[in-house]
Amino acid sequence: MRLGRGDVVDRDPARQAGSLARAAQALGLSGWRRLLLGIYPLVVAGLLALANQAGWFAVTDALFFDETTLREPGREPQVVIVSPDPASVTDRLSEAEGIARAALRGGARRVAFARDPGFDLSRAGLPANQIVVARPVERLAGSDQWRTLGPSTAPGVIVAAQALAGAERGLHRRQYGWLPATGGRLPLLEAAAIGRLPAERTYLVRLPRDQNLPRIAAEQLVRGEIDSRVLKGKFVLVEPPGTDFPVA
Repeated sequence: MRLGRGDVVDRDPARQAGSLARAAQALGLSGWRRLLLGIYPLVVAGLLALANQAGWFAVTDALFFDETTLREPGREPQVVIVSPDPASVTDRLSEAEGIARAALRGGARRVAFARDPGFDLSRAGLPANQIVVARPVERLAGSDQWRTLGPSTAPGVIVAAQALAGAERGLHRRQYGWLPATGGRLPLLEAAAIGRLPAERTYLVRLPRDQNLPRIAAEQLVRGEIDSRVLKGKFVLVEPPGTDFPVA
């Protein structure tokens, strides 16, 4: 082979073999010691992957997530919270129907009720698959599967699980997206409201300091006193009446 000017021939087999071979030669390793040096990175990577799958990094992941999201600017809210007046209405079903009808008329994509008022869509004249209701759940004996409680719902009403993951450092910042159930996955209220199940069973809730969700009174909504721009394209979440712990 004829070499041109500037061409260099490297006859050192260690340099040709790669960085691990060069490291082994520099350390004076040979035989099984050189083999251990070669598989060491693979062993470390495998152990880290197993630790991650086992959830050993959940705390550090949450701390890192907190530190990065707290400083994020708030995003445009996609959820509007409606608060019923516990003292103003005696017929909760009629009130819920009025809230759903007014919210959908204002352009809301879906209306989710944190407590099931017992909808009958055919009687109420409400569209199918746009009303979500939360039901209490129980775990099936001797199984990891769950089911909702209560009577069967009317056709067209989306049923979701009413559950909350345990608090971490005083905050409910890790939430379930779904629970395993017979025949598939049972979505929780938030996942059912947006119509999308997260890939993982749990997810971290973003907590930016500047984030805020608009809250409106049910009476204002039903009377048509809310600007349609507040509701258009948004998901409406209706709190249980008289709740001591608001949803946001």
